[in-house]
Amino acid sequence: MAIDIPSGLDADTGASHGIAVNATYTLTFVGQKMGMYTAQARYFCGKIKFASLGVADTLYEQIDHSAILMEWNNIAAKLPCRSPISHKGDHGHLLIIGGDYGMAGACRIAGEAALRTGSGLVSIATRKENVNAITSARPELMVHGIENVDELEPLLAKATAIAIGPGLGTDQWGIALLDKIIKLVKQQFNSDEHKISCVIDADALNIMAHHNLVIRSQDVIYTPHFGEACRLLKYSSEHPTIDTNRFEMISKLKEKYYGTFVLKGAGTLVNIEEDIAICPYGNEGMASAGMGDCLTGIIGALLAQKLSIEDAVQLGVCLHAKAGDLVSLEGKNGMLVSDLFPKIRQLMNE
Repeated sequence: MAIDIPSGLDADTGASHGIAVNATYTLTFVGQKMGMYTAQARYFCGKIKFASLGVADTLYEQIDHSAILMEWNNIAAKLPCRSPISHKGDHGHLLIIGGDYGMAGACRIAGEAALRTGSGLVSIATRKENVNAITSARPELMVHGIENVDELEPLLAKATAIAIGPGLGTDQWGIALLDKIIKLVKQQFNSDEHKISCVIDADALNIMAHHNLVIRSQDVIYTPHFGEACRLLKYSSEHPTIDTNRFEMISKLKEKYYGTFVLKGAGTLVNIEEDIAICPYGNEGMASAGMGDCLTGIIGALLAQKLSIEDAVQLGVCLHAKAGDLVSLEGKNGMLVSDLFPKIRQLMNE
């Protein structure tokens, strides 16, 4: 058991700087330390219990916070509600763009995650070769074979939110589709008309990094894992070190690219305007293929249902992580992303 903080752990970043006590439980005092909920701290702290030691609430109110610790009970209040006389068109239409050759599963996962999160309609723009495979696995998805950007136009006209990246690939097909979405977002930036929010993930981020693309729009959510974040920032290494500062990374991403960032990993970070929010949920069983695609579908579905970017990103991150924690009660090894789908639906209905 560690008292206040495991010895050797950086309270501000969660880095160990070489060695730290590996505690099963940590009892922390007076103020919660933001570094204890992300990076290597998730390994060293074990289960965390906070004790204020009787410090008055009025004193806390006088001190500026360094970060926000997301709490499911508060965030769940933002879950979208349905009217008993609503129809599918009232619950949003998400367009998912991705699935190059051999990668149909990524946009299929994102699509089902979006349906389970309550999106009334989900369309997928993908390679023609993927259409039969996706529709046979999940016939509720509307799947369109797309060979050129012009074929996106009628789909974009119907969408209330866009998610691009799952299985997109980095060849010319994916580059052209992303270029189309970037132009749409930039066009909206200079318009007073209704704006479509967008989630950019996976290979779409790799294309942006390789071609030095910057959108500079507040209507975009980016969801990189550590390696993708390093590519976007042009870091020489794509692997965390013992002194990695994830808070510094997400601040640099925000400064360079604007928009809202979700820095995925143990203790996922989200930038909310000038704040950084930490997700204390999720587990190591979620380190498996397709989890990022699932998160993209969840956030995209919430945007399609007209939640604000701030609400959609916090709710989406916590919903995804909480679903993983419910699955982990049956065991962490061998967890599949498809195991999360029933739990997402369960949480949406709580």
